Amino acid sequence: MLPAATFRRGFTLIEVLVVIAVIGILIGLLLPAVQRVRESANTTQSLNNLKQMALACQMCNDTHGMLPAGVGWFPRQTGLPGPPSNQGTVFYFLLPFLEQGTVYNTAKGASYTAVGGDGQPAVVQTFLAPGDPTLPPDGRVTTSIAGKPGVLGASSYAANGYVFAGDNGISNNAASMSAWDALYGFDTPTGPGAAPGTIPGTLPIPNLPIASVPRTFKDGTSNTALFTEKFAVCNLCTPGPLNFGGRSSFGYGPYEVYLQGGSHAWANDSLLSPTFSGYVSNYAPVQISLIPPQFAPLPNEAECELPQGFSLSGVCVGMADSSARTVTRNINPYSWALLLLPRDGAPIPADAQ
Repeated sequence: MLPAATFRRGFTLIEVLVVIAVIGILIGLLLPAVQRVRESANTTQSLNNLKQMALACQMCNDTHGMLPAGVGWFPRQTGLPGPPSNQGTVFYFLLPFLEQGTVYNTAKGASYTAVGGDGQPAVVQTFLAPGDPTLPPDGRVTTSIAGKPGVLGASSYAANGYVFAGDNGISNNAASMSAWDALYGFDTPTGPGAAPGTIPGTLPIPNLPIASVPRTFKDGTSNTALFTEKFAVCNLCTPGPLNFGGRSSFGYGPYEVYLQGGSHAWANDSLLSPTFSGYVSNYAPVQISLIPPQFAPLPNEAECELPQGFSLSGVCVGMADSSARTVTRNINPYSWALLLLPRDGAPIPADAQ
């Protein structure tokens, strides 16, 4: 007799659907966890970058007796030829203290001429944040160089213009400064706990001297931020008053550094006008704004005049005492302003710590 045929029962359609549903549920549970791990890793790296920059500021202050200019001449106050250049941004002047002396020594005439080992505009990893959703794959952005389109290494961070004032402050013309005072008034933070009127130190002063530790930090170095996260590329930029780039709807006028053009490069020391030094720049990653950051906005909703945190939970900042921290999105505008101002004389509220 022939052996009886053996039959293997297959999966029914319902069983297959159940398995698929279980797999889908597991994936749904796993993806948020993976996203949280990735976000945590990105935040850790960003905090490390900010800490390195803050430490570099301390070393620069120890070496030169002062902090770098936001945009301007440093450490010499005259336009001597390079390399290295003595005209540039705070990010350029920190390069020797970030083990980037080779890049520092390639700049001739201005910081935007610095190149990397491939002969192209230098990309510095410390200035790139892995959580920045606008960061191009090669770390370079198209921006404006000396009034013409060009490509430079991107920056995922902005320097606090209330600290890095430049070599002469916002203006070396007292008459024009007075006219602007009358036209635009003062920066006045609002929100819970905000005092009426102007917080001392919010209005830039003509010929404000370059910053130094501890002289500039009347509030203490542990109470003042030096750097904050910011998208390398932003889109919401429209012409403001007096042809300033950026939106004027917030009422802060020329006291903010409006970053127009949408792309911000660490070495871009383009100035809006020879009258201004350090504060007002079209593309340099130095800004003054007392308005709190955006938190993980969509790239096409990023406001050029504001910082952007890369996480919904908060924004990373580098402090003047060489530490780095995450400031939660629950911070109110008044507290954010006190975190940026180095000589307001007020203690930092708990939501900014």
